[in-house]
Amino acid sequence: MKGQIARRGFNGAMVLCLGCQVAVFAQVSTSRNDLVSNGSFEERVWCPGDYTQSQLKTIVGWVQANAGTPDHFDACSSGGKAGVPDNMFGSQPALDGDAYVGLVLYSQSKPYYREYIQSQLSRPLEEGEWLCAEWWVCAADKGKVITDGLGLYFTAEAPKAAGEGMLTATPQVSNPELHLLSDRWSWTRLSDVFQAKGGEQFVTIGNFKSPEELHFMERKDAPAESSNWAYVYLDDVRVRSVSAPSECSCLNQTIEASVTDPPWQTYQRKHVRWDAVLFDFDASYLSDEANAALDVLANEMRINRYLVIEVNGHTDFIGSESYNLQLSEKRAESVMLALREKGVDPNRLKLAWHGSRLPTGDNATKVGRQQNRRVEFELLEHAYLPISN
Repeated sequence: MKGQIARRGFNGAMVLCLGCQVAVFAQVSTSRNDLVSNGSFEERVWCPGDYTQSQLKTIVGWVQANAGTPDHFDACSSGGKAGVPDNMFGSQPALDGDAYVGLVLYSQSKPYYREYIQSQLSRPLEEGEWLCAEWWVCAADKGKVITDGLGLYFTAEAPKAAGEGMLTATPQVSNPELHLLSDRWSWTRLSDVFQAKGGEQFVTIGNFKSPEELHFMERKDAPAESSNWAYVYLDDVRVRSVSAPSECSCLNQTIEASVTDPPWQTYQRKHVRWDAVLFDFDASYLSDEANAALDVLANEMRINRYLVIEVNGHTDFIGSESYNLQLSEKRAESVMLALREKGVDPNRLKLAWHGSRLPTGDNATKVGRQQNRRVEFELLEHAYLPISN
């Protein structure tokens, strides 16, 4: 990370807006006036044989904008490197159909290395025309770095960069600053509206930010074989004409208005403890009240992808030590299962159970015993670390 995050106060930005996350099998809206041809990357010239195509010639209607090597992934591919859902960079089903593309947004070893994909629109844009751009992104499992650099650049001529270098441009539509693209479990929808100058007929997608402008962090839970890249999958790119900005979902604006600077937020929350979830005597099932409390916690964890918590199960003193230890484990597991069902990734939940060894209430009283039949939550160490160029 190049220092920008550390300079920012608590008014920074980094949270996924509610409603932006969807399951990979969700229905995707279609538009008759979509100006992007083959935006879901399903039409192919031939099946990709490997994850690195030095020339992007396998997808109909798309080319690269420099010598960087964007990747085409398709379920038709054999060998495991360029397939869907499993490929060289992890496992992710396509949002729509059987294919998607992958881009390196940033490389620790080559900070100015960039990969772009480019396509010609079905018609030139008209002066003053409002356009709604929408695309979906998912971080790859085996990318060690996450970043916020991703945008759509619309031009009258097809821009080209020398070698593997970056395109110096200001895209009309961008992922919001400090919205680090970290979600590896589901596709994230991004969308925004812009007004055409007139004559634009090409769209180029990739990272247009210099290393000095970028925000990036390193994953602590990345697999050992991970690359030192910020690598993302892209699917279902759409651009449509709208009569007014209100006709576009403009999720990017919602994200930008609600995000907070992740390192500052995490440091402030280091010793936070959430309210415990209580259980009936000798029970490990969740009450309606407990489920409601978990809704609040799950929502906070979906909003802040940097939180990792420990789920601690406890009992009162009634029963044998071995029985209480098993019961506290069941309680912790029931809470973890509920949080998973509410959309929290299990890799961000650590389980612990303690039986009756750590009471918070007086076991000699009914009220005290009720307080001890609980599951508590504690914030653990950061899921990500700041890095520098």
